[in-house]
Order: sequence, then C-alpha cells, then structure tokens
Amino acid sequence: MRLDSFRVTNFRSVEDSEEVTLGDMVCLVGKNEAGKTALLQALAGLNPHPATPTVFDRERDYPRRHLNEYDARHPKEEGEAIVITSKWSLSPEDVATLAEALGPDCLRSRQITLSRRYDDETFRIDVPLNYPAIAEYLMASHGLGETVREPLAEATTTDMLRKALEALAEPTPDQVALLETIRSFPGQNAVGFVGSYIRSVTPQFMYFSYYDRMAGQIRVDDIVRNGDAPYHHPGHPHGNTHLDVGERVFLDFLEFAGTSVEEIKASTTYESLNAKCESASNAITDQLQEYWT
Repeated sequence: MRLDSFRVTNFRSVEDSEEVTLGDMVCLVGKNEAGKTALLQALAGLNPHPATPTVFDRERDYPRRHLNEYDARHPKEEGEAIVITSKWSLSPEDVATLAEALGPDCLRSRQITLSRRYDDETFRIDVPLNYPAIAEYLMASHGLGETVREPLAEATTTDMLRKALEALAEPTPDQVALLETIRSFPGQNAVGFVGSYIRSVTPQFMYFSYYDRMAGQIRVDDIVRNGDAPYHHPGHPHGNTHLDVGERVFLDFLEFAGTSVEEIKASTTYESLNAKCESASNAITDQLQEYWT
C-alpha cells in the first residue's frame, strides 16, 4: 500500500487542510502555530502504533472556537466529525492477493480510502468492490453450472449469495463448498475479507518529536560498569552516580561501534578506536539516508 494523499479536518488548529498530495518526499513548512504538528498528529492517529495509542477526543482536539457548536455542525444522523481522510493505492501484491480469493475483477479501482472520526476505536475502510463480479467469480470457481445457479440468480453480493445458499433445502456438493468458502471469510462476506486484509497491511504510524542527544563531552575514566547498569564512580565531581541520558546514548554508540569504555581505558593508542567510531558514524549516516529517502 502507498499513501497518496490525506486531508485533516476538525482537529485542533486545523479546520480543513484540504487535500495534501504526497510524493516520495514531503516537507511541511510554516510559521509557529500554523498547524504542522496538528497535521502530523492527525495522520499518526489514523492507525497508531501500539506504543503510541491515539484516540481523537472531542473536548481535547476539536477546534475550541467551534466546540459549543459541535452538535449543530455534526448532527447525529451524519455521525461524529471526521478528523482524517486518506487515499491509498494498493500494490500489485495487494491486488493479486484479493484477486486470488475474489476474482480478477473484484476491484473497481486500486485506490481505497481510510478515515477516522472522533470516538472511533480504529479507522474505517472504503474499498470500491465490484460485487456482481465477485459473486460471478465465486460461483464459477466452484463449478456451479446454469442449473444449480437458478436459485442464486438474483444474488449480486456475497451476503445475498450466502443467504440464498443457506435457504436451499437440498444443496449440491458444489453449493455446499461455495457456502463454506463464504462463511470462512471474516464477517462471512467479501467486505469482511477485504477489510481484514487491508487492516493487516496498513502501515502503523508513530509520532515523536523528542530525540535523545549524545553528550558532547564525557569522562570515561569515572564510568563504572556493573553488568548492564553503568554508573558514575562515587567520586564523580557532581556527586551523582547515575548516568544522564546523553551519557547513555554515548555508551550505546560505543557498543554500536564495537568498542566500550573499558577498551578506551585500556588503550595506549586511540587510532584504532577513532577508526571504529568513524566507521560507526558513517554507518548511522547511511542508515538515516536510506530510511528518509
């Protein structure tokens, strides 16, 4: 799946972002309080990673200037306000998986829509399914000839097909096999099958805006390692035996470089250590460039 575009509405400082089209790289530029963070947080809330669960809360997230008018702006019969609407293109692999189960003409389009509203526990899925083609494929793939299709002639969806099959007093073996296939789908229909698959391949989002920074200077001679719990020597000038976050990042970097505080302490020349650290630095840079491009 590939994210083509998204639109944020009714979320914090963003009343309507209009459609934001995405390419291989996207950069959000704007002054403070323009809504850059709100856009990213809304997108992250579409399908959040379990480590950063997100629920759109009306009182917290709906634009304050219109909060008292919420019920008037969003009548109950229309449902809760939409926060995020996104359009995705299914990959050739996705299309092939759906076609294998539902037929080569099961989709009217490869583009699908995922959205989420206030109070939704998860995102909603809108897939342009070709219901008559799916019903035809399922009957043909199970070997149903013209005679055994007669009781199913008016069935144009999998729900209608399943109900018609269940109503048969003496179904043929092929009809029984078709009914078992439909019943095996999540929700016992094509919509459930497609929805279950889409949920399994939709990327999860994680929004974060804080980065731990490695300490610029560090005294390695007063760091003591006790298993996996390094600490400052009790004689540390600041009187604090606990390492701060920046110092721990430094130790992680040394481990990534294939060295350690102990090796640095025991070294008589630092040329090989410098080489290891430079190599690790280059490797991290390469990984970042690969990730972001």
